[in-house]
Order: sequence, then C-alpha cells, then structure tokens
Amino acid sequence: MSPRRPACTRPNQPGGGSSFFSARERPIAVLGQAFVEEGIRSLSEAQVRHCPYHRPDWTVAARLAIDWWRERGREDQLNDFALAVADVTLSAATRWAAESFFAEPIWINGQTLLGNGQHRVCAMKLASVPRCLVET
Repeated sequence: MSPRRPACTRPNQPGGGSSFFSARERPIAVLGQAFVEEGIRSLSEAQVRHCPYHRPDWTVAARLAIDWWRERGREDQLNDFALAVADVTLSAATRWAAESFFAEPIWINGQTLLGNGQHRVCAMKLASVPRCLVET
C-alpha cells in the first residue's frame, strides 16, 4: 500500500488555509517530540519495510522541494511545483513525497512539536535526511 497521493491543493492548516504558505528549511534533527522519537526507536526492520512512508527517497524529495522553494520563493503553489518536476524521473512514491511538502506542509506547533508530518519526519530521520521544508 502506498501513501495516498495528495491533491494539488493545500488543505486548511493553521494560518488561514490559503493556497500560499511561507516556509523555511529546518534541520530534521530538531523536528519531533517524545512519542515520535520513541516510535522511531521502536520500529522493527519489518515494520519499516512495510510502512509506505519509508518507500520514497526522502533525500531526493526534500532536496527537490528545498531547491524549488529557494528558486521560486513564497508565492508559488503546488501545481507549479508539480509542473516543474513533471519531467524529472522519480518513482511514484518519491514524487508523492516531494509534493507532500506543499500539499500537506509539515508545520510546528510551538518550538519543536509537530502539528503535522509525524510519519514523514520519522521516515526522513531513519533515512538520515538532513533538512526539509517546514511551514512557518
């Protein structure tokens, strides 16, 4: 089973639910909370192998999202990102992962508590991804 492919619209999130959002790069190491960290440490190899969130190449997905964000800035939407990477050869899972940074942004409630994206952050931490986009 693969993670669901997000629609090319941004769901309502804290901050008004507009189709634009501001983001910044954040080190993966600072994202999380106790139950996420505990969950990561308790996963067996079989659980990781069968979890759809661990299938994408998160290093590639995060890098694509960060590079595009740096080049395009704050006013572009997911549809623009999807078009920009349409010709990039990616697995379906990695394409979904890259688009997820815009379709379902990871956001932080407070300093480091994840408001969204716990499964993706878990997968990125296990894949040693150094940085990702986080909604601000």
